[in-house]
Amino acid sequence: MGTDKSQLNKLNLLIFGFIAIVLGIILTSTLSNSTHEATDLLSTVNESHTFSHVINVVNSTTTLSNVADIVSFDALRNETSEDISTFCNVTLSTGVLNCNHTGSETCYADYTWGRDGYVSNSTARSLIRLIILFFALAVALIGVGIFNKIKEDLLG
Repeated sequence: MGTDKSQLNKLNLLIFGFIAIVLGIILTSTLSNSTHEATDLLSTVNESHTFSHVINVVNSTTTLSNVADIVSFDALRNETSEDISTFCNVTLSTGVLNCNHTGSETCYADYTWGRDGYVSNSTARSLIRLIILFFALAVALIGVGIFNKIKEDLLG
């Protein structure tokens, strides 16, 4: 009767270990996807903006598309590919583009931005990436520990 209970405990431990490892793998993949979205930047190139008139002297404004998390503004060109960055000012927090002179009604913007939930602090981004590593190590240690316990019970 004692061996039946011992065998049942081993089976329960084996089932628990299998379920823990499967759940750990599923959660690791979900965590990896979330981490990717929170730590990687996207680039927008040649985004077209049309002003209501050819800007020569007066201020005119337009708003960039991805206004929530603009990280850097790389370039601004008019229709003839002339760099007009010196004539324009971009407010990164609001995405408002204010120009004094473009020479055309249309300008093309290149900028880098983060998705919703982008972590702007570089230290936090590094630590978030380490969470996946430590979680995967914990899942592996659980599996090794459980199967090591079963091996010890089987070998005596």
